[in-house]
Formats: sequence, C-alpha cells, structure tokens
Amino acid sequence: LTARRNMLASLLTLLAAAVFAACHESDDNNSDDTPISPNSDGLHVVNGKFVADAAGNRLILRGVNMGSAFADGFGMAELPEIEKTGANAVRLVLQRRYDHSGTGTMTAAQIEPLIISCIDKGMVPVLELHDYTGTSDVSGSLGQAIAWWTSADMKPMLLKYQKSIIINIANEPDDGSTTGNTYS
Repeated sequence: LTARRNMLASLLTLLAAAVFAACHESDDNNSDDTPISPNSDGLHVVNGKFVADAAGNRLILRGVNMGSAFADGFGMAELPEIEKTGANAVRLVLQRRYDHSGTGTMTAAQIEPLIISCIDKGMVPVLELHDYTGTSDVSGSLGQAIAWWTSADMKPMLLKYQKSIIINIANEPDDGSTTGNTYS
C-alpha cells in the first residue's frame, strides 16, 4: 500500500509539473549540460525536467507541511516559526469545503495572505488541496479539484502568483483501489 501511495504521489507531482510546464514556454535549446538561463518571471520548468527559480537555479524544496485549513487564523502565526527553520518551501494544506465554523468554503481571500506571507519570507508556497485524500472516485475527484482551482474565485488570485507557487492539485486522491490506467 505504501509503494502504491508513493507511486501515486509521484504521478501527481509529475502531473502538477506537466500542468505547470504547459502554462509556460519551454526552452528547447537548453540541455542538462548547459547553464540554465535566468527567468525574471520566477519559477519555471526547464525542458519539462525540473523546476528552476528566477535566477536559473534548480529548485530543491526543503520545508514542512502546515495544516492551514485546521489552524487558527489559517496558520499565519506559524509561518514566522517555519521561516526560522531555514525552509525554502511550505506545503499549505487547504480544503475547499472548510472554514473554522465548518460550514463554508475556503476562499481566495483567505488563502492569498498565506501566499504573500510565504513569498515575503522567501518560501515557495505549495498549495495542497486535501479534500480528496484517500477518495475511491479518483476520476470524479480530480475533476472536482480542478474545478475548484480554476473557479472564478480562485483562478484570478492564483494567476497573480503563478510564478511563485506550486499547486498540488489533489493530495493522494486514491484509496488504494485505483489502477495505474486511471492516471494515463
């Protein structure tokens, strides 16, 4: 089961990188043996192989998970403490159907201050939608997750920060019963 979850997590990471790469021009002339050209626009995918920062350095994420959806104030108070660890990234656990009263929907207005704070602290925000973790309906769940990310509320805000964030579309959307064909 752990191997299957690791495989699925890897597939989702590749899916997220592919989506990210599809949104940006790739530099087809760049090989692994040549220096990476700086990109003043921020994070970018190089040859569909890895993520680089604005200076052209390969990005290796070092950070922690922060359960924003479950924390008071969505975890804003925790971000300065995470910064002290030297982390260059923080995975922000989000839920679309969640607020502190348990009845509402998490909004772009609630998420944007987290993104700004992470960027201001030199950390890449990795936005992770947790609603579908362990779902038995992978195909349906991924569609619902994508619909949330691209909704009229979320999409404009995400586009403002697209060169500074990574989106984990749906965290481990599988209960272990899905085959690899679902992802192909």
